[in-house]
Amino acid sequence: MPPVECSMMTRQSTSFPPSWLPGWTMGPLEACPESDVPEPDSAHDALFDAAAKAQGRMDYREAIDLYMEINRLDPDLAEAYVNRGAARYLRGDLFAALEDFSRAVAIEPRAKTYLSRGNVNLRRHSYDEAIRDYRKAIDLDSGNVDAFASLGYTHYLRGDHSEAVGHYDEALAIAPRYSLALVGRGASHAVKGDFQGALGDFEKALEMDPECGVAHRARGWVLVQKGECGHAVQELTRALELDPSDVHSLAVRGSLYLAEGDLDRAIRDFDEALSRGLEDARVYNDRGVAHERRGDAASAMQDYDRALEVRPNEEAFVNRGVARLRLSEWDEARSDLTYARNMGVDLVSAFRSSEGSVADFEQSHSVSLPQDVSDLVSLEEDPGPSMTGAHLNELFRKAFESVPAEAYDALPTDGSINYKHYLYGWPKK
Repeated sequence: MPPVECSMMTRQSTSFPPSWLPGWTMGPLEACPESDVPEPDSAHDALFDAAAKAQGRMDYREAIDLYMEINRLDPDLAEAYVNRGAARYLRGDLFAALEDFSRAVAIEPRAKTYLSRGNVNLRRHSYDEAIRDYRKAIDLDSGNVDAFASLGYTHYLRGDHSEAVGHYDEALAIAPRYSLALVGRGASHAVKGDFQGALGDFEKALEMDPECGVAHRARGWVLVQKGECGHAVQELTRALELDPSDVHSLAVRGSLYLAEGDLDRAIRDFDEALSRGLEDARVYNDRGVAHERRGDAASAMQDYDRALEVRPNEEAFVNRGVARLRLSEWDEARSDLTYARNMGVDLVSAFRSSEGSVADFEQSHSVSLPQDVSDLVSLEEDPGPSMTGAHLNELFRKAFESVPAEAYDALPTDGSINYKHYLYGWPKK
């Protein structure tokens, strides 16, 4: 049986850009920095144990206080700074965590500590600093597979996908069964357009770890790119079985259901993703489309409004504009469609692909579009040259060259001093 094609319509549903993928490949590659284990003969074992128990029950404030007490008793104990940094990281205090890891490496440079600091810099989007930390970890421990994989992930996020593949290759040369490194390399292959290479890596990852949810998510994304909508739904469903909290897979699966015309399942996935805190304009936009196709114009308009509140985007402007045409709200529709056109949307192609001709639209919805609105969605328009700075400079240059030289010679040289005289006839100064 041939695969089901993902028939995404230009106006009515969202594509799946590679920008969704980084969130899917997170895991140990952007893991929380690990706490260090105190030496067995440490004089502060009781405090370390109490702090570890507090951290285990997610009482990070108490854990931090206990590590601070250890540092008060022994200011040169690097393990306490590492552990406190990890607790602060878990609380979301990245700057304080960075300070703790920096103090720890100043006392006792360790590959593990540099790796932890690199992870903090990665979370802060300080990619150059993260790369330096990972390289330092490798200098201290040439077999540090996590540092190589983290280098690959950082270069992936920066868009250096060939560089990312190289670092993942180094990680896999050390640990061939490192499933998340295989997923990361596959993601880089996918963004480069090498879908077969990507699927091969995901398949190997799942051979190593059949319950690797991130591999199922990433494979689902690649299948979307290949147009295999039905198979992509299967992969995302398996990913959600392994990790029900994965709101991104819910959102993408909802859009696939929408593409297949399964509106009830689409809306159910969108509702669940949004109820779990995913605030994404694309999800509101696609749910609006699903509501509109079910004939629920009021809910559709609410979703388009919300999509534009979250992030002004051309899809929602087009969708809301066309919905307003159905409601004969001409001024509001004209405004939305003009915004979309100014954002670069080919309104003629978008309208034609989703609604057919203007005559078809008018007949289907028993409306008669005003001529200017009809022209907006049915005529190719030449907006003329853009008034950029370069274009304005060219206009001024041509105007200057069109004036004879003797005319410039006849101009007064005290214009800036006596401009009121020349403009308004005031006495000369």
